[in-house]
Amino acid sequence: MSKKKLAKVLGIVSSILVMVAMISFTVSMFTITKTLTASLFAEGAEEPFQLNITEDPTTGVLNGVARLKVSGRGFMSTNVSATLKILDAKGNILFSGSNYTIVSPGEIKYLTMKFSLSRVDFRMLRGKITLGFRTFFNLVGIEFSSEISGEGG
Repeated sequence: MSKKKLAKVLGIVSSILVMVAMISFTVSMFTITKTLTASLFAEGAEEPFQLNITEDPTTGVLNGVARLKVSGRGFMSTNVSATLKILDAKGNILFSGSNYTIVSPGEIKYLTMKFSLSRVDFRMLRGKITLGFRTFFNLVGIEFSSEISGEGG
């Protein structure tokens, strides 16, 4: 094979690879966007993010459950991860936990984290949640964080 033919074949192959990469990226971002919006901004009777905290009056222990409803949309499965940190007013980490799930298009799953905190004033707590949405072999994704402050934070 001559150098010109080899160069032409390599040019065609590289152009095809670039097109496949662009299509894969576009489909991945479409899937992530649809899953993110369906999970976090869904309208309905059930809130997508729920935090339930109860206090044991005898021991003062706070028991909590954080739950995120994840709705798969788009064309690919999406790896959804969540990390929750609870801090006191001084910034000390009282709880740190994470969980993940893989959700397919049309599927609904829940990310759940349970925690227990002893002898703390609920109003002085701060929280930080980080959510990640990844697809296409975990190569394409988006991650964002949000902080919640109590009265003393």
